[in-house]
Amino acid sequence: MEPLFTNDAIVLGLLMIVLGAIFYTSSLKTPFWQKFYRYVPSLLLCYFVPALLHWPLGLISGEESSLYFMASRYLL
Repeated sequence: MEPLFTNDAIVLGLLMIVLGAIFYTSSLKTPFWQKFYRYVPSLLLCYFVPALLHWPLGLISGEESSLYFMASRYLL
């Protein structure tokens, strides 16, 4: 199945938005988010949500992207 987003810049932007939203909501002091992150760790969501974008939704693909190579060489 062809992923919806194939441009590496778009995939990187989408992943940054998802991670930013996770860390932003984990730092909020509202009762809902405090209770949610008490049971679901934010680090787990950082791995789980991009996996959801790949497998069931088919929005991104790790096989057709060179983003992993760039991230492993330059960001790590």
